[in-house]
Amino acid sequence: MGTAERKERELQLRRQRILEVGKNLFLERGYDHVSVREICDAIEFGKSAFYNLFSSKEELHASIKARGFRELAEKLKESSKGQSDRLQGLASGFCDFLENQPAHFKALFVADISQENVALPVQEELESSIQECRSAVRQGLAQSGTSDDEQLAFLFYAGLIGVVSYFPRHGTYSMDSVRSAAAAFVRLFQPSHSTV
Repeated sequence: MGTAERKERELQLRRQRILEVGKNLFLERGYDHVSVREICDAIEFGKSAFYNLFSSKEELHASIKARGFRELAEKLKESSKGQSDRLQGLASGFCDFLENQPAHFKALFVADISQENVALPVQEELESSIQECRSAVRQGLAQSGTSDDEQLAFLFYAGLIGVVSYFPRHGTYSMDSVRSAAAAFVRLFQPSHSTV
């Protein structure tokens, strides 16, 4: 391995370390209560090492969210792959993500993700999750004979996020209650319901 490749690998390892520590600190204490200095101190890097990889705390936060949405999109694809009822698979994927990574789920969906605060890379990763929903909704629409998949996919995605994130927003919950509510929501989009 040449010097250039080794330096690039070291930069990528440093970047991954900053992303991981930043994510953990943001999840533990909240975005507004973490400084670049605290991230650097936690990983024993100087601020210049941070700023060689990220232009700001905001860019780091956007990169962490983009990675989270990418992980969610992969989970959604995995959970709906090969299922005859892909909508139920998507709902199961959202519930699994909440169950297995509750802090990460809350950071993505319970914390403020208004359009003004979402950077382009995050929007692109978010779009991949929506695309997976769009594909599943198209399949459901084909079975029901209804059109306008763009609007229904968006409504499905936003509604499913709302149903699943309702529980962590309001305190204690069981995953059985989350899964039951998500399944009930999905039934609204299935062919047997005349409203779709």
